[in-house]
Formats: sequence, C-alpha cells, structure tokens
Amino acid sequence: MNFKKGIVLFLLIGLFFLGGCNNTEKVSNEKPTEEVKKIETWIKETIPSITNEDIVLPITHPELGGTIEWDSLTPEFLTSEGKKPQDGKSGDALLQYTITYTEKEETATASDVVLVQVVNPTFADISLRFENQFSPIINRDYNVKVDFDDNYTITWESSNTSVFTNEGKYVKPENNETININYVITFNSVEKSFSLEKVVEGKTFFEKVDEITSWINENYITEKEVDAAITLPTKYEKFNATITWTSSNVGVVSSDGKIKQFAFERYVTLLGNVQIGDYETNLEYNLVITPLTGLTEEQKLLSLLDAIAVSNLPRLTFTAYGDITQSYNFLPFYVNEKATVYEYFMNVGGSRPGETLESLEFVTIHDTANTASSADGLTHAKLLQNGYDRASWNFAIDETGAYQSIPVGEVAWHAGDGRNNFNLTDTGVKATVKYPTLTITEDGYYALNGVRSNIAAPKAGARLATTEDITPSGIYIEIRNGNYYINTTYYNTDYGYISNGGGNHNSVGIETCVNEGSDYATTLRHTAKLVAEILIQGNLSVDRVMQHNNFSGKPCPLAMRTTKYWYNFLDLVSLEKFAKTAFQDATFTWTSQSDILDNTGKIKEVIGNNTEVSYSVTVNYGTNSLTKQYTTKLNKWRKKWYNK
Repeated sequence: MNFKKGIVLFLLIGLFFLGGCNNTEKVSNEKPTEEVKKIETWIKETIPSITNEDIVLPITHPELGGTIEWDSLTPEFLTSEGKKPQDGKSGDALLQYTITYTEKEETATASDVVLVQVVNPTFADISLRFENQFSPIINRDYNVKVDFDDNYTITWESSNTSVFTNEGKYVKPENNETININYVITFNSVEKSFSLEKVVEGKTFFEKVDEITSWINENYITEKEVDAAITLPTKYEKFNATITWTSSNVGVVSSDGKIKQFAFERYVTLLGNVQIGDYETNLEYNLVITPLTGLTEEQKLLSLLDAIAVSNLPRLTFTAYGDITQSYNFLPFYVNEKATVYEYFMNVGGSRPGETLESLEFVTIHDTANTASSADGLTHAKLLQNGYDRASWNFAIDETGAYQSIPVGEVAWHAGDGRNNFNLTDTGVKATVKYPTLTITEDGYYALNGVRSNIAAPKAGARLATTEDITPSGIYIEIRNGNYYINTTYYNTDYGYISNGGGNHNSVGIETCVNEGSDYATTLRHTAKLVAEILIQGNLSVDRVMQHNNFSGKPCPLAMRTTKYWYNFLDLVSLEKFAKTAFQDATFTWTSQSDILDNTGKIKEVIGNNTEVSYSVTVNYGTNSLTKQYTTKLNKWRKKWYNK
C-alpha cells in the first residue's frame, strides 16, 4: 500500500471511531435526528466521488433547511469552499461536514467525512487542448484529436460540413466562411458543451483572378491573333468582380473590344484591371491584329498614314529609370531613310570571339541599365573597343543613332544562354492556332493548348519543372508541316527560368541606352528602324524580335517591361518594316504646324495649354503624289496608359 493512501485510510478509520462514539447528538425529540440523517444521506448523494474542477459544497438542505459547515482535511486538493488550488494537484480530498438541525428548540448535529477523488486536467484544460489544434484560419485538412485524457471523451461536429467536414476535411469555399465547431466533453457522466467559431478560408484574391483569367481565355479572348471584334466582359458575378479594360492603342483595339485592321500586322497590349473588394490587379493580353489583304497601293499608303496619324495620343513616361523621358510622346513620322549607324568595331578577341552566327534567327533587345548621364551609345562602343570582356553586343543605340561594335553576322556574348543554339523540334502536336499556349504537365512534358507533346521540359534544378518556371516573355514556337515546332530550351540557374536557346549564337544583340537626360522614346525609334532593316535582311518576321528575358529570364529590357511598352515597340517595328518593303521608292515629307511638334514627330515634354497638334504629309510614290492634313489630340492628363 503506498504511503499516501495509507495516510488517507488512517484518517478515515480515526474519523469512523470518532463518529461512532458521537456521530449524532441525541435529544429527547427524535424528529431532529431523523432530519439530520436525511440531510446526511442527501450530502453523500450530492457530493461527487470524483471531480476535475471546483465543486459546490451546500450550506443547507434545499427543503429541510439546517446548516452545513465544511472543513477540508486536505486543502492541497480541495479547500473548505470546494475550490481546487491553482497548482492543480490530483489526489483524494477529505472534506469533513458538520450538520446542525434545530426544530422546536431541540437541536441535533452530525459530522462525517466524504472522500472526493480530484483529478486533472479540468474541463477548461481539455477544451483548451482541443481548440488549440486548430489554426486561426482553417485552410487545410485536420486529423482532429479527441483523446487527450483517459477520463474524458470528446464528440464534435461542424456547423457547415460543405466547407469543413466532420472528418476534418477542408473543402475550399468561394469566399471566407464562418463556422462553429460544436463539441461536447464528457467526464464521469458529466457533459459540458462548447462552441468554437472559426473562419474557413475561401479562394484567395489571386485564385479568384486565376479563375477569372481562365473564364476570359475560354470565352472571350481565345486567341492571341485577332481579326474581329472582341467581347470584353466587365463583370464576374460570382466574386462580384469588376473588370475595366485599357488598350495601348485605342485606334487599333478600343477599350470595348472594337478592332481596326490595317495594311500590316498591329501589336497591341490590352489590360483588364480586375477589382474584387479592396484588391486589384491587371490581366495582360498581348494581341496581334491581322492585316487587311487585297489592298491597292493607295489603300496601303492611306492605311500606313492612318497608323501614324493617331487621333489621340497619351503622355508616355518610362518609369524603370529616372530622367530618361524628355518628350511628351511622339508620332512615328516615317521617312524612307536607313537607320543611322556609326561604326566603332572592337578588335577580335576577348568578348568578340570572331565566330560566325550559326544562323540569323532573332534580334534581341536589351537596355544597358547604366543611368550615368555619359553612358550613351558612343561610351558603350568605346568600352568594347577598350577591351571590356564580360559581355558584348552588336549595337548600342541612343537618341542620336546606333553605334556598331560587332558585325551582324558574328556572335556577341549578350543573351546569357551560353552556347545553346536555336533549333526547332517537332512537338508532335497538331497546330490549331498560330500562337499556342505553352504549359508543362505534371510529369514534366510540354503541352500546347492542353495537348501533351513528346518533348520533356528541362528540369528546374533537381525537380520537375512547372508552367511557372517558363520565362515570362515565352518560348519561341512556330508552325511547320501542320505541327507545332518548339525552339531549344534550357533552365537558366541564375534567374530560375526555362529559357530559349539561340540568343548568343543565333541573334543580333542590341543595347538601348538609358542614360539620364536622354529621351528613351527617340532611342526606341532609332532601334525600331534598325531592327526592321535587320528583319528584312534576314527575311524574318516581327515575331523574331526578342527580349533578353526570352533567353535567360532576366527582367530586361527593364524600361519597356516596366512601362508595358514592349508591344508598342513591336508595333513600331512592324510599321517600319511594312513601310520599307511596301514603299521602297516613296518619299515622305512631314510638316508640323504646331510649335510643340517637330518635323520628325517628336512632341516637346512641356506642352503648356496645347490640347492638340496639327501637321501634314506629302508622299510621292511612282508617278503619284498624295498630301494629307491631320490633327492629333493630346490627352495630357494621362500620365500612363495603364494602371500599374
């Protein structure tokens, strides 16, 4: 017998003998004695034999009356008031009671001891343990624990099993849902009910945006190549989302989806600003508007002029680097002249390997990221001439023109793709649209428009790649023999993206200068003219103009990417390329009739109170001559065409 139990037994025996000698004081009237016995029986039936919390010690009988006094012989377990001490010890509590009953001036008393087994934990302890297994927001499955102590049982249920089942399974709702987890704790046949309020996490903002994007892709903007009006939704009722559309060129694609076709391909970015409650983001759709066919020479010319002489022109501000915007914007006045190129060839050796391109497949656009005011095209050309060997490029272009360091047909080290060459491989997937959507299956294979190809994507380090690992500007794909063919790809460990091959060995590298105090818009006009000439020379389409990002995942050219100007730039290249091929022998003479507009189409940065510019053009082609007068409104209040 353990020592503690022996002490308790000793006390009980002692009290028994004491009680046997004088348990109830005798009086002449037997009635008080009988009532005391009833009270004593009631006490022993009322006081629990086992408890896990404070107990109520009665001080009178609810019907018979009398007084009951209590004295704890073991206050370390239960006090004389029936309270558990804060240290929460378990053990056998001995509570001595004394009953006093008086009737007609006759009094009877009785005294005895009750034993109450005190156990821990309490209901509150078990409740806390049960509730603590749930996170503040339920967003996963739970293996709900109910066996915290042998003395307790717990049963529970969810108030909404459609989002959180009684088996603990999380079913993501559309929106956050508040539920109650109702549970009952049973101890020694005593039940206590509790309720825990929890929030079951619904779809996140971006999960909702993904759903909206899929809905738009499947029902409205189903292809990148467009030849007819697009229905642009403005509401997604399920999430009470609003969608506001903005076009990079409203003269080609309006904000309500109307399109205008021209004599050449037009490149437009359409942004859908999705707002759900206090959150918003932009969906970006880069569209190619197919050209009109069967046009006469005059119709082609008028179409070209309409593309140049836009009806409205917003302010253009490049935001990635400071102080590289020195004009309001520009009208792309076309003149039939070659790009301005200054030759500053570097010597063979170092970063000019002197190797011939495997083939000319792409033109790659960068920006220098060098914002020093002196970091113009000439400075970069001299840098290479002076033996800079960390990288190289074919051209560096600033607002005065292009500075050539390496011939077009030679390799330059600019793209970050090493020696990965351009090569098109049959995917085995039949072509259905010109621009397919490229994804990666769960087992690591490329899929085009959801159809699994026979080509495995490169691994992203040690793991299988996912669609999110594809460089944001995309992988080059074209149609051959009725199938989709995909370019060589590799995983760039520096930037963590699957990228194209063929940047160094199959493309011309062009650095655009972003030096402070320069006008980057003018730099891009020089760039577009040179790129158009290279495309014509190489018999390449505008689709072959690439960002540095395509070849490595690096966010370059940052100035255009940040301002979402890439498709504006491609549109400018497309215009230059069309004009150079369709009107090789024509002369274009532009005349400004506004002080803030020069004869090249550049509009001054400060336009004052001017709300429009007027100008004329005379075109001589063959034996024909055409003169047109135009006016363009300036939306000077618009700092940028998109919501960042």
